[in-house]
Amino acid sequence: MGRRGWLGLGLATAALLVAAVLLLPTIMVRLHPPDVREPGEWRFTHRLEPVAEMTVTRRILTPDHEFTIVRSDADVAQCTIELSRGTVEATRTTAEESKQVTGQSVRIHGWSGRYVDPPSQDPFVTWEYAPGSRATVTCTRQAISAATQLAVAEAVRFEDTRIQLPFTLGTLPEGYRIYSLDEDTGSGTDVVSLSVQPVDRASIPSVVVRYGGGGSAYRCLGEADPGASRAGRVCLSTRWSAEDAPGTQGIVRRSLDQVGAQIVLAPELADRSTWFDAIDLPR
Repeated sequence: MGRRGWLGLGLATAALLVAAVLLLPTIMVRLHPPDVREPGEWRFTHRLEPVAEMTVTRRILTPDHEFTIVRSDADVAQCTIELSRGTVEATRTTAEESKQVTGQSVRIHGWSGRYVDPPSQDPFVTWEYAPGSRATVTCTRQAISAATQLAVAEAVRFEDTRIQLPFTLGTLPEGYRIYSLDEDTGSGTDVVSLSVQPVDRASIPSVVVRYGGGGSAYRCLGEADPGASRAGRVCLSTRWSAEDAPGTQGIVRRSLDQVGAQIVLAPELADRSTWFDAIDLPR
């Protein structure tokens, strides 16, 4: 092979190496086995890499869904990342709209997805990252560009991400199930709450166990001085459509007693190293 041939081969090899380096982050993200959560498993299976001029303000877990809410730093718009199971048509558009709106094909780290802008909803990007598991990023219409929405989608990473609680439950209170976990960092102070919902929602109230922030509460634990700020205490409140009806206060008190009896507080509420891993919550 002549000198020009060797030179051409060398340039081609260099070009391939540069392309491989540029594609490596995408290849590594795509080849990393996606972590799929079992129903009722209390852990996140995704996180969000930093996105310019956007801040994560809230994360929510339910038995079948997980959400991350990221707001623009100007605080005028937000995007919601949702991990769910099932088809996007069943959850994002009506049957008629799904016939009319096919969306634009996009690639999210090698996965095939769609950017959809329905006429009556906020636009969303959606893709199936594992069999039966779908990620969807929905952003405020017009306030967030399509390019930024795609950047948020590309910032999603599928991996085990735990949530820590300053309290746990010894066992599930009789007649209750855990409905959601909520971690709110948008108010300037971390607020963590656990919602337990009765199986028979008509007869007894739901109970929310909350650490941090303000708001009304029926009962607080972990602080001897009842006049102290609730920000450093674990407090209980109830949600029930019949709460203000005559004769229901006794039922509310019994529900608070029932749930409160199962709460175990971290040894030091102010020391996060003593907090509990939510994955150990009873099912």
